[in-house]
Amino acid sequence: MIRCVSPGDRLSQGNTSIILELIILFFERKKISIGKASELAKMPLLQFQNELAMRNINIRNIMKLI
Repeated sequence: MIRCVSPGDRLSQGNTSIILELIILFFERKKISIGKASELAKMPLLQFQNELAMRNINIRNIMKLI
């Protein structure tokens, strides 16, 4: 099965990626909590934590400083 992807689909996926990057940046800079970050990313908390782990972002160090 071949799936056609329109330019709008790619733009939407690109925007989602950029938004996730910004959410993670705000979390790393302690501007938002991990709960708020996962909510904004529209991900369950565990999925968001896994995303951070894949990026080698240590949650414990950030959480200690909040």
